[in-house]
Amino acid sequence: MALTEDRCPVKLLIVWPGYRKFNRLFFRHLADDPRFEIRIIWIRKFNPEEVPPDSLLARVKWQVIGSDNIRVSSYTIENFFKLVVALWKGCGWADVVLTSTQAPLHSKIAYIFCRLRRQKILIKTEQWVPFRATSLAMKLYKRLDTHILRHCHIVLPHGRNQMNFARSLGVPPKRLLVLPFLSEDLAAVPPLETDLKGRFDLAGKKVILYFGRITPRKGLQDLLRAFSKVTAAIHNTALLVCGGADPRFLDFSEATSYELECRTMAKELGLGNITFVGPIPPANKQDYFRLADIFVHPHTNLGGLVEGWGLVLNEAASLGLPIITTDRVGGAPDLVEAGGSGYIIPAGDWKIMADKIIELLGDEGKMERFSQRSRVIFENYHRPGDIPDILWRALEGGETEASDHYR
Repeated sequence: MALTEDRCPVKLLIVWPGYRKFNRLFFRHLADDPRFEIRIIWIRKFNPEEVPPDSLLARVKWQVIGSDNIRVSSYTIENFFKLVVALWKGCGWADVVLTSTQAPLHSKIAYIFCRLRRQKILIKTEQWVPFRATSLAMKLYKRLDTHILRHCHIVLPHGRNQMNFARSLGVPPKRLLVLPFLSEDLAAVPPLETDLKGRFDLAGKKVILYFGRITPRKGLQDLLRAFSKVTAAIHNTALLVCGGADPRFLDFSEATSYELECRTMAKELGLGNITFVGPIPPANKQDYFRLADIFVHPHTNLGGLVEGWGLVLNEAASLGLPIITTDRVGGAPDLVEAGGSGYIIPAGDWKIMADKIIELLGDEGKMERFSQRSRVIFENYHRPGDIPDILWRALEGGETEASDHYR
């Protein structure tokens, strides 16, 4: 039965991996809408650098399970039972449940409880390629992912790649509604550090920015190779590498080793105009994006691994940066217009990457056009005020087919 205005407020249980600063607008707009009464279950413990604002916590019911991450192996017995109890009680309270992606344990449990209670469950997803499963147990576990997408009330893909993947699994178009992957609009965030150009000796230089974790799949070594070709063609260029290994991720040890390999490669290539800045606090990221002339997200083709979305594309586009990224990044078709605001290149092809960087840095007019278009694409995709209406459409039955065109 469809939910209507006369049944407001609708009790909406949101089950989310954890709070991140870029989630702020998503939660705020839902909490502000009188059609919804919100309860949130966050799985991960809060990061001290990204704690929900008191203004949000005061307006919603909320609970933190306290796991280190959302993988099954990270749950203690205590946290597992805490999760089960919280979801059972939360599903009993709610009119409808919204959970983040079908893959993690919390979504599977929420789906089962919703089916038992004959409740609606909405699944937002950034998956756009099949998950790899090596063991029989994991293959069976992942088959449940497909079942959930096919049988939940509404699937909420973030963009084109996710939409097409859901359709390939047999999800009917009438049960698909695009839910934008919101980020911070960095253009609206005031600067905190104003002396960075001087600190990193960037005055008068054309700056290429890498921003994100440094892991093998992210492809920084491809960018280093490309940069060696760029510096031979265009003088006064600099590469700013922001990020590092993150202890909150399971690949921390591998990432630490890879970062050292990248630093060694930069020295061996004789690239003195590269600055490895290290991890940047979330509150300061806008200052580093503002240093850039071009943003490059070089995710490589490593064993078929992909980037589910690529939030850094949103952030770069919010500041009107021309973007060069690869075809292994899930959000690329929605946030990069090939030949209009940037380029989407084959993953791992550092020579094409170098050619595109050189093409842009050597043409000020094209840089300006790409910059303007990048900001327009961000504004057309980034619609925080639409979030409550999109979910309301889902609750009403989701009979309106989502459009593939949202620019």
